[in-house]
Order: sequence, then C-alpha cells, then structure tokens
Amino acid sequence: MRIKKFIASAVAFFMLVPPLGACNASSKEELQIKNMEMYSQEVRDYLLAEDDYEQIMALLSADIYDKQITSVSWKEQKNVDKYVLALSTHAAMQDKMEYIVDGSETEYTFNALLPNTKYYVKLQSFHESGKLLHTTKAQSFTTQGDFCPRIVNVEGVSNVRDVGGYRAQGNTKVKYGLIYRGARLNAITDTGIATFTQELNIKTELDVRFDGGKVVDIDGVTYKQLGMVAYNSILPDTCQPKTNGIFDSRTINGIKDVFETIANPNNLPAYIHCTAGADRTGTICYLINGVLGVEYEDLVVDFELTSFSEQGSRWRSSVKNWEFESEGVMQNDEKNFVAFGQMHSLMMKYYAPNGETLQQAIENYLTSVCDISAETINAVRTNLLEEV
Repeated sequence: MRIKKFIASAVAFFMLVPPLGACNASSKEELQIKNMEMYSQEVRDYLLAEDDYEQIMALLSADIYDKQITSVSWKEQKNVDKYVLALSTHAAMQDKMEYIVDGSETEYTFNALLPNTKYYVKLQSFHESGKLLHTTKAQSFTTQGDFCPRIVNVEGVSNVRDVGGYRAQGNTKVKYGLIYRGARLNAITDTGIATFTQELNIKTELDVRFDGGKVVDIDGVTYKQLGMVAYNSILPDTCQPKTNGIFDSRTINGIKDVFETIANPNNLPAYIHCTAGADRTGTICYLINGVLGVEYEDLVVDFELTSFSEQGSRWRSSVKNWEFESEGVMQNDEKNFVAFGQMHSLMMKYYAPNGETLQQAIENYLTSVCDISAETINAVRTNLLEEV
C-alpha cells in the first residue's frame, strides 16, 4: 500500500515535534491545537497495517470514525456571546474561512482540512452588544500526511471523503478538492450545507441512483441524476465467472455521463453519491481513480474506508483463515451483493488480456463498453492530476 509509508513518516515526525499548544497555556491568547494526524486511532491502524492480518483486525474493529478530528480549543472567557474563529493558509489571514462558535463553547473541530498543509488560526470574542472583546494572535499548525485519504465532516451526511490524495500515473497524484464521494443528502443540515458550499465549494451533485431524486435545493449546486449499478453488473455477461450481477446496459450511459461531466472543469468540484456512498459510488470511484493510474491497493483503501462509517462494512472480499479470499465477494444475500475484488479480477481478465496495467484495462473498458472518447478521458486526467 503506497499511502502507508507517507502516513508512517508523518507519524514519526509528529512523535518528535510536540503539537502546538501542548505546553502549558500562559494566557487566553494561546490556542491549543489537537489531533493534527486527522484520523482516529482505528482508521490509522487500518491505514498503517503491514499485511492482510493487520488490515482484517482493523476492519473487524471498525466503528463510526468517518470524521476529521483536528480541533482548536481555548480558555473560557467571561461575557462572551460568540466567538469568530478564522482559518487561513496565509500568515496574513487573507482568503480566510470564518466559523461562528457559541460563547459557551471552548473548542471547535474542523471539517475539511487538507493533509500536509500549514494553517493559521485566530480567534475573536464578542459581547452580545457586538463589541469586540479580544483578538488572539494568529497561531500556525501543520496537518499530517501526504498521498493519503482525506475524510470530511458534513453535518447530516455520512461516509464523506475526498477522492483525491493518491499517487497516480507517472510522477503525479490525484488532486484534493475536486471530487468528493459520500452518502445521500436527505438529512443534511444547514451547517452541512454551509460546509458543502463554502468549504468544499461543490458545484455539481452527481446522483448515481436510478431511483434517486433531488431532495434538497442547494444554492449554486447543479443536480444531475446519472443512474448506474455496481460491481459485476457494469461488466458484459461475457465476462465470467460472475458470482452474481447481471449486466445492466442502462449503466453505460450513467458512467459515460459521469465522465463527461467531470471532464468539464466548470462542473468541479463535484459530489458523487448513491444511497450509502459505498457500492455504486465505490464502483464509479474505482473507475475514476483507476483510469488516473491509482494502484489497486489504494483503490481498495478508498473503497474499504466506508467500513468506518455508519454505512457498514465494505471489504474487497470475504475472509478465511485471516486472509482475504481470492473469489473477491464479501456479501451475496438478499440484503446486498458486495464484490469489489471480483469486479477488479474480471476487469483485468477481460480488458487487460495481454498483461496491460490496471489503468490501461479501465481505459479499454471505458472506451469499448461505455463509448467514452479518449479526449474525454484525457480531459479528466488534465483536470484531476497534478505533478508531485
């Protein structure tokens, strides 16, 4: 797993350098920054796993940990009606985000920090009359990691994360902040909408359900329903052996529409979702990152991180004797069919018959089955990749 070594090196660095604010606070100007590693210990155990056994142990202990955990805290102040917390990547605090915090609170957890990024934070306190009581000095902190997943907090929505951050073809990586994936928006709150529009700057909502439908009007966000199915059902029935999953030709238009939408930079950033943000969403994200050149081990990570959300376990396959089984099917019953590993094996068998790479296999599939042009695929790469 290529992401592991980058996370591990960052962990080692932060073991040597104490977090900002770890010393004893000497005045109310001092802000305490906590948890710059951005992940819960359970997610970190999974990302840093050395082998199948350690990954399986982490997945078995998975619970709802799909949240950023980096926070800032401060000493309680008297007569405060509200705080305004400013966050910027510039020391002069230009282009800052501002968060309103109730005067009874003394801590704020961030929603959408980027890994391996230096931030500056400043706090202002206000009386109920509107009078400014105090402004702290700007303090800096740097988040951990690079080439690693980015989990995002959107209130009322689960299983949200950035599709970017992974190593890709050549000397490139997938850009953060352009494609997000997650569950449906039925319960999104006003706070969640603010994160969606002001921090993530979402321009397009891509609903990949046939039975979906727009559930919330979000200013500035265009809704598109682009139905598709998951796993083996995206592959023609000539691709065998399939444990389950009959080819659904309707999905071809959905996949093509997704790629043509994200090929236009004016539609980005985009939020892709189904119901759980796991199966159909996991399938389209496999195709997107795969054709960008992300390796299978990292595609598995992006898929299996759903296991740390309220949407439940999603593994590449079932497990036997503490190993992932080669069949590539995790679940096959009346509740769901989960076959990420089998979909991948069939993709390689039928679209890389002469030993081509995974990236070439997915491009062959997209052009021959989904009728997606090479120009569209190249435009997607131009939009989503950056030099390392």
